[in-house]
Amino acid sequence: MRAVLAPKVEGLELLVEALGADELDFVALMSSVNAVSGAPGTIDYTAANAVLDAFVDSRRRPAAWKRIVAFDWGAWRDVGMAANLDVASSNRAAWQAYVEASINTSDGVESFARVLASGRKRVVVTPFESVGRTESSQPKTEQVAVSRADRSQLARSEGLAGVPLSTETEHALAAIWTELLGVEQIAADDSFFLLGGHSLMATRALVRIKDRFGANLVLRDIFDAPTLAKLATRIDEAVPSSATTPPAEDDDREELVF
Repeated sequence: MRAVLAPKVEGLELLVEALGADELDFVALMSSVNAVSGAPGTIDYTAANAVLDAFVDSRRRPAAWKRIVAFDWGAWRDVGMAANLDVASSNRAAWQAYVEASINTSDGVESFARVLASGRKRVVVTPFESVGRTESSQPKTEQVAVSRADRSQLARSEGLAGVPLSTETEHALAAIWTELLGVEQIAADDSFFLLGGHSLMATRALVRIKDRFGANLVLRDIFDAPTLAKLATRIDEAVPSSATTPPAEDDDREELVF
């Protein structure tokens, strides 16, 4: 049992000892879906990952660490234990089918970015339905399904949407998001990443924001302010007041043609 517990439990202790005094923007703990669903014969592994989940809200978390998030990952298709596990030949076909339906690398990377942008502290990331098995025992654990489902519907089911747009900046920014994300009826508290955005698309958004508003934002702004309302506020703060008001028309100006 110690061999299973040590990498995560003792490894976490070593991280706290080595980096506990350092001011870190975030610390991502790689936990497992086993921490909330478990399985017969995996009590040691379940316990090790439950320690990571509990650490997020424990008194032992270093005050210098600004944010800690625990990722309760499901199986990955191409890397990790599931992909490398050697099973008996009698079960190999069924296991291979399970692995093929597991998290692929691109969806895993996208999920990582979306979770960091969401502000949540504990998230289950799995391509399989697990809410029914976990909601009674872990009501505070959020689930983000890795799928190609409608991103706007996901955002609304997560309770992040519904506030109407209220400013000119918000309406103009919503038009940019609609063009990039293909999502209509964007609300002020919709998240760029929950609507399907990712870091590459965020860079495209920055270009359009620069062209439309003259605001020089950086990629970190979208990660720190992922909702439309928060990002609109950053745009307003970055644009000089003179730049937000169109110059008055001068009827006496002379037009020069070259």
